[in-house]
Amino acid sequence: MNRRMNLFSYSKIKRIVKYGKIIIKRVIDSTNQYFLDSINNLKSGDTCISEFQTNGRGKLGKQWYSSFGKDICMSFYWLFYGNHIKIMGLSVIVSIIVAEVLKKEIGNTITIKWPNDIYLNKRKLAGILVETVKETRNLTHVIIGIGINMEHCKYKEKINCSWINFKNSNIKIEKNFLVSKIILALRKELNTFEKYGFYSFIEKWRKLDIFFNKKVKIFSENYYDVGVAKGINKSGEILIENNNGEIISYHKNISILDINHS
Repeated sequence: MNRRMNLFSYSKIKRIVKYGKIIIKRVIDSTNQYFLDSINNLKSGDTCISEFQTNGRGKLGKQWYSSFGKDICMSFYWLFYGNHIKIMGLSVIVSIIVAEVLKKEIGNTITIKWPNDIYLNKRKLAGILVETVKETRNLTHVIIGIGINMEHCKYKEKINCSWINFKNSNIKIEKNFLVSKIILALRKELNTFEKYGFYSFIEKWRKLDIFFNKKVKIFSENYYDVGVAKGINKSGEILIENNNGEIISYHKNISILDINHS
């Protein structure tokens, strides 16, 4: 007998998330795109969740693969007031917020690979994509896309990384509950970020950083170096200590691997 599929439930989520708009789509091209297309009708904290995305987006233009009813695909909206929102720094903050929820609820080894890949037992569990639309000099719309592997396996051969999910880790967690906790945490911590800035998140990052104080290699299309990861700065840039003892910050278009990565 087939196991009954656990689908997203508006009533279950609203029991925990008491206010704000929650939109559930069974199938959609992209939850991020859905919010981008309706951005003028949104309020901070609004969330769109889908059982399946036909054209889910990952970072660097890559596709985010999922299977119907077996993953978390969600987008969260926030309107930022202020004249300077750095996407990279915001992406790092969101990864910290989501990772802290996961760590609290499942109690396993949750870490973050800079800037925003969340790992379980040293394998990728979740990814985050932050997209922004500048309204005025002091107003920025932010769409936060979050994908979490609950139990999918159909497309694993298309994913160019070592991935993991809750099912093959023998972790049982109800996805409506998990989504609700993520929504509440994002609402709370993004308010904290707006009021107090990045500083309060730097120490949290150190506790979650998969590479902290480890020797790593940094590379892009035309650059390669090695050094020791030393956390992040107040802009969310990763700090690397090179062989000369200098601390260098990197902020985009680079990849980082453990020096012992095969």
